Amino acid sequence: MPQISIGDLTGSVQIDVSNNSSAAQSELSQLITSESGFFAALSKPVLDPTFQDATFAATFDKPSITAAGNLLDVNASINSTMAVARSADSPLFGSDDYDPIEIDGDDCWVSFELDTLLDASVAVPLPEGFGVSFEGSTAPEFATYVRIPAAQAPTTNLSQAIAQTLEAFKIISSSDDLLAIPQDLIYTTDISGNVKIGGSWALPLAVNQLSLADANLPFNASVSVTPSVTLQVAGDIAFGKEFSVRMRRTGPNTLYLGIYKKKGSTLEASFTAAAGLSAGLGNNELISKFFEAFAPGIDTTALPADQAAEITQVLNDGIDHSLAVSLNAACSAAKSDEAAFAYSVDLSNLNQATKNALSDALHGDWTALAQLPNAKQLRNVVVDTVEKEFSLTLNVLGLFNYRSVADFIKSMKIVRNAADGSVTLTDTATASWISTASTPLAAADRLRSALYEGFLATATYQAMLAGTGANPVFSATQGYSVYKSSMDYRDALKQLNAGLVLGVMPASVKSNLPAVGSPVQHPLFTAARNYSNDDVLRFFFSDVQHLIPRTAASLKQTGRRILAALLDPQDTTDQRRIEALGSDQSWAEMDENPAGILPPFYSDWYDITMWAGALAKVGPLLADVIAYAKSVTGDPSADQTFMKKRKALALALDGATHNTHAAFDESFPICVMSALAGPVQGTPAGSLTFEADWNSKTVFTYSSPAGSAAKLTQAA
Repeated sequence: MPQISIGDLTGSVQIDVSNNSSAAQSELSQLITSESGFFAALSKPVLDPTFQDATFAATFDKPSITAAGNLLDVNASINSTMAVARSADSPLFGSDDYDPIEIDGDDCWVSFELDTLLDASVAVPLPEGFGVSFEGSTAPEFATYVRIPAAQAPTTNLSQAIAQTLEAFKIISSSDDLLAIPQDLIYTTDISGNVKIGGSWALPLAVNQLSLADANLPFNASVSVTPSVTLQVAGDIAFGKEFSVRMRRTGPNTLYLGIYKKKGSTLEASFTAAAGLSAGLGNNELISKFFEAFAPGIDTTALPADQAAEITQVLNDGIDHSLAVSLNAACSAAKSDEAAFAYSVDLSNLNQATKNALSDALHGDWTALAQLPNAKQLRNVVVDTVEKEFSLTLNVLGLFNYRSVADFIKSMKIVRNAADGSVTLTDTATASWISTASTPLAAADRLRSALYEGFLATATYQAMLAGTGANPVFSATQGYSVYKSSMDYRDALKQLNAGLVLGVMPASVKSNLPAVGSPVQHPLFTAARNYSNDDVLRFFFSDVQHLIPRTAASLKQTGRRILAALLDPQDTTDQRRIEALGSDQSWAEMDENPAGILPPFYSDWYDITMWAGALAKVGPLLADVIAYAKSVTGDPSADQTFMKKRKALALALDGATHNTHAAFDESFPICVMSALAGPVQGTPAGSLTFEADWNSKTVFTYSSPAGSAAKLTQAA
């Protein structure tokens, strides 16, 4: 019977393992640690807390292990770990685990982990048998956990417990291996790679219809569209990074199989359309699906091949980014591994379909496992993302400036915001202005400015129609989204201020959180509001009934108050900004001498002054157009005087918005405009949502009755 020498620098013992064990077959001959006291602990009961864990240098007489037809090379030097988990360490894998394994009484778990290296370039077949797919070299870590039950633990010494663990050590790489796992054993594989799940998907689609603030083109209400709330596509959703695959038998006929995102890692996501929906070979079907959801009945077959390829690439990139944000927000624990997929499989009536699904999952494709009738879904971050909203945002900027949707599509260009994954369709000039920015950050600021200008132009047009007695078929929509892979804790708390300013989040939510903390992982902050006809009229008028325009002075006061409320009073720079924003004297001095304003106050003064000036300039002209239209019999657009007044309004709007910086703090535009509109009334045209998430937790969420959003779903 093979023997393994195990110990430290003071001594060692010989442990017997059977000939058919993986340790024997790979000719493991020695395990040595530099941890003092390990040799002395070997003779003590495994329940003795003296030994917790230690790293070892494992010596293999045959340093390459065969698994799934591939050779795994054992790392040199320190390459393995032994550990004991007792009741004080319960649960075994952490308190937030989706497969909580409590350690009760005298139970304990002994584990052995081995670090290896696999080179795909020399492996035949490709090394896909450990829960993920991958190419090139990878460094998997394999671990086996053995339960020493309470009835045996008091009479089992550490040496004997380690012998049981080494005897049970195995690399799981096939469905037969999975099905052979006995109870009281857990196998894990830590590995980098990709996981995918396929199906027919309903991807939520958020469409914002916006006008350009362009004095040369008329507004046109007839081109408004009613888009679908979902984009129906078939294909694979894949994500990749660092994972831990966990396998164990939880009952005589029940197998647990889970794949966990490693703590602190960031997922990368991608969508691959099914055959017939790809960009290859001039195939425009993904574009067709997209435009069917956006504007049913529009013919996109005449798009030039190069434009079709560009649109398809941007759409795929937008879907990929939005998926990645959603998946990371839903699976972002900073201090523990977190389940991405977890299934409990009933093996009582084992069939070939179950074996094939398990084999596919080990090869990185979890599609069949998710669809097994005998597989209970415990977690599927792709399908339900723990109620986090996924949405591909489409901004149609300039739609109302064209005579028809078809004319708009013929002339459009497509732009993707690398920061949030949103897609913007707009005219050539605007797209060129955005895309020629010197840096991606500058491009994002330009896009944000263009979208704010479009929002204000759309709100002006909606207010004009509503004020003249018409009932617009569209509503101005405004939103923002902030996502980062990591954020300073104080910055995360600062982002919560938007919920306070919007009037939907109680102050206790923030005050009950610790004042200081570690950086948060994958924070996601979103808000959106649809404005009713009355809302947009209040943007411009302090008295809607009598059409009394808001003044620049009053608008500045509102802007100063809102911006101050969004800052962090604990930050020294923000403290100074808050003081200046709240001081009428300081503001008057800045108005008197703008050239003398020093940082950080100049940007605050400029943003608020330009924003207030734009609204104040538009208000009187809007009131004039509305008042005259009410005096016209019949269609006002047939009246030359009305059209001249509307042209003057367009000119003023064009000039006012182009002077607005609009690259404020992300949440300032929606907060300040929402403040002017007043409280949400709960009507379909006046809905509001706000949500804050980090570390896989929803810190706060609010949705007015009409503000619910579509969720990512998978068809049966």
